[in-house]
Amino acid sequence: MNAHRILLLILMAALTVTTGCDLTSGEDDRRLGEVVWSHPLAYPDDITITQPAIDGEVAFVAASRALICFALADGAVKWKTDLGTSYAPTARRIIVEGDRIYLNHREWRAPGSWVAAFDKRTGKQMWRTYLNDFVAIDRAALAEHRDHMFLGGRGEVVRLRKDNGMLDLRIPVIQLRPEGVRQSAYDPVVSEDGILYVPTAYFVEGARATSGNLPAYDALTEAFLWGSASPSFTIPVPEFNPRS
Repeated sequence: MNAHRILLLILMAALTVTTGCDLTSGEDDRRLGEVVWSHPLAYPDDITITQPAIDGEVAFVAASRALICFALADGAVKWKTDLGTSYAPTARRIIVEGDRIYLNHREWRAPGSWVAAFDKRTGKQMWRTYLNDFVAIDRAALAEHRDHMFLGGRGEVVRLRKDNGMLDLRIPVIQLRPEGVRQSAYDPVVSEDGILYVPTAYFVEGARATSGNLPAYDALTEAFLWGSASPSFTIPVPEFNPRS
């Protein structure tokens, strides 16, 4: 598979943002589309953007400033863990791996943004790592590979250990970009063979479109392997005729 095909697949995934989740049993086609169960939010004004994660017979949802485990069959709350945030979690993706759940959040107040791991059976927090000097967008998405979690920010990707949350590597995403410009790197993807793909975007003042690149790194050593420029698509501004 060539670099441009990989780039296309990653960009298509990165542009998909899900803001809700519908759960149906599939046992009776006549009920297709009906609400099987629902759960009220403690903070209805909070905007929930995190995609729920389904694991066997349960669903994990980050909403109402908490991490909640629901039974898929009837919506019963199996456990609920308060995240101590001032608003709804901003992660786009919950990752379930082994017996743990991984979640990231950008908190505007001190002590700041964090990545945390929870026991998926009880909701108990196993560790939480604060990233006070990490510049990230509100909807950064976690990626995982073997013993590590990866989180992309503005100009870098950080790597944390799954077992204890220790930040053990910072990968500067500086290749292929114009001098003095920082690239956003919010959707890293790690392949099974340990290659870290980082679709990026940047905007240069006066340009007609946003530009970007696809650098690839060794996820273990951070070595830069190769890079490819992303195609830029310019959408012309529609002309406005007040008389029409």
